[in-house]
Amino acid sequence: MYTRTRLRLTAWYGAALVVVLVAVCGSTYALVSRSLDDDITAAVEGAASDLREIGDDGLIPGNDALPQATPAAATGKDDDEEDDDHHHDDQKSGALLAALPSDVFYVIFAADGSIISNPRSVSLAGINMALLQADAEDDHWRDVRGKSQEFRLATYALSSAQQGDYFLTVGHGLDARNRDLRRLAIVLLAGSGGGLALALVAGYWLSGRALTPIRESVEAQRRFVSDASHELRTPLAVIRANNELLARHLDEPVRANEEQVEAIEAESEHMSRLVEALLTLARADEGRLVVAQELADLGEIAEEVVRDMAPVASRKGIVLDRDIGPALLEGDAQRLRQLVMILVDNALKYTPHGGHVAVQCGRSGRTVRLSVSDTGPGIDVQAQKRVFDRFARLDSARTRSESGGTGLGLAIAREIALAHHGDLTVESAAGTGSRFTFQAKGTT
Repeated sequence: MYTRTRLRLTAWYGAALVVVLVAVCGSTYALVSRSLDDDITAAVEGAASDLREIGDDGLIPGNDALPQATPAAATGKDDDEEDDDHHHDDQKSGALLAALPSDVFYVIFAADGSIISNPRSVSLAGINMALLQADAEDDHWRDVRGKSQEFRLATYALSSAQQGDYFLTVGHGLDARNRDLRRLAIVLLAGSGGGLALALVAGYWLSGRALTPIRESVEAQRRFVSDASHELRTPLAVIRANNELLARHLDEPVRANEEQVEAIEAESEHMSRLVEALLTLARADEGRLVVAQELADLGEIAEEVVRDMAPVASRKGIVLDRDIGPALLEGDAQRLRQLVMILVDNALKYTPHGGHVAVQCGRSGRTVRLSVSDTGPGIDVQAQKRVFDRFARLDSARTRSESGGTGLGLAIAREIALAHHGDLTVESAAGTGSRFTFQAKGTT
């Protein structure tokens, strides 16, 4: 199930990334293409404007040898003045032609399509000249593909007394622009493809990491339900068996079946504790573990618990020491008592005859600290990771048959500690005993 979910998450992540990449790459390609086109169009239109200013005298070779439409006498100028004017026009025309960008060209052709002037010897083979003449009437440019390359051409209709009607075509080659766009497309596709592949690998890994807590939570829930069912089934089986036994001897007095009655009572009490523990943990999971905010003295609470548990320690031959001082904090005295009771009871359960249990409580700066240490079998490093898990059974010594517990005590104690904005930790090593420490922010 989780593998399928992981693949589905990765697929959705990849699909979303593809949409983003298509949008980004498409926008980048469109912007670069438009920028290149704008530069080419501006170059063509600018060159056309300059060339049209020159006129046919400067654009068409041999015009100086053609007869002039207006003699010098008609202009009121002598021959020297006319020569100076022509020289000035030639200089201006030469400067304008020299200023044309190297990748811009112009071609002048007659109405019949014959080339009049082609200074840069650009091959227009394969181009319909009649189509260019039609463009001159609409005054717009077009992209045209010839036999050898593609051009952007703008054509203008002109006329002169010497040449009559003719056409000026200003153009710019598009091969460089197309080559740059192809390279850009390759870079974008390669980069996007590589990035998508890496992103899918990373997405698959991240989805696995993201699903790990969920998987662990579901597995923990399954274990919890399984363990709870097992814990409830055992006392129910005992109660049912003893109840059936009593049903066979209904005519006998209760005293005659005292053992069965006591067994039913003991298992009922165990079930009550188990159900109460389960309810406490369920409230903690939902964030509904009620913790009163009142001034409480953890030292006083610990003193009461040690006093109440002293007879239990004495029966087991365990020395129960205490080093307790005032430790005020904001919290729930009843819940704190439950926490201390769990820790002390846990220490007494797993400490052998002749062992030692010590309860220490006090204040360190602004922190109140309670620790319960024992000389029991201890907990190895790996087992410490599960010591606060629900229904945790760390070794054969920690079974319900011997301890009579529910396996939920330390889990409840941890939830109570967290509800008081504190923490509960364990320090232990196999064979050296254990120390459980509760810390929380104190008050004055």
